[in-house]
Amino acid sequence: LNTSYDGCPTPDFDPPNITMFTPKLLNTDQWVDAMKALNASYAVLVVKHNCGFTLFPTKAVVPSSGKPYAYDVSHSPIAGIDIAKNFVDSCRKAGIRTGFYYSIVNNLYCHVSGGQVQPASKLRPGMLNVTQDDYNKIVLFQLRELWTNYGPLEEIWFDGGYTAELKDELQAMLMELQPNANVFNGAGVTPNPVKWICTES
Repeated sequence: LNTSYDGCPTPDFDPPNITMFTPKLLNTDQWVDAMKALNASYAVLVVKHNCGFTLFPTKAVVPSSGKPYAYDVSHSPIAGIDIAKNFVDSCRKAGIRTGFYYSIVNNLYCHVSGGQVQPASKLRPGMLNVTQDDYNKIVLFQLRELWTNYGPLEEIWFDGGYTAELKDELQAMLMELQPNANVFNGAGVTPNPVKWICTES
């Protein structure tokens, strides 16, 4: 293991690793039972963390090559299951408001750290070879999927924030698709920002 990408441990990246995503007892209703036991009123699902794997089926492609973004549930052993949809459906049946966490500034699959595509000379096996424009378009495409396909969201998380290059388009999309969502690290793109208090404690 190495500890690149914001100090998060990242395994050697290899396409077959997607076969490791095989949850055997996936039951989002059970998750909601636990939430209700805690008297939770809303819940946020991490739909894409720094590795780049998405818990929703994405139709994103690399614009410059047409190559599919193949690191998602639809390319895993549980193809056909949309975990984001199951989560939202389970929460809404129980009256729990929902949100999504999507890391914009880090994506190991696309070789992105701090919002910037890293040198192609350092690509590891299985990583997508993308340009900065490709990556920005993939992010906007996937966020449009998330903000369109799952109904109104209580909260949207941009852990690590967003890049200046995407600011105007993110703001326009939020106002169009999710104007009422609270947005963590959303200062500058929404009238409803949530600020990190600068300590995990």
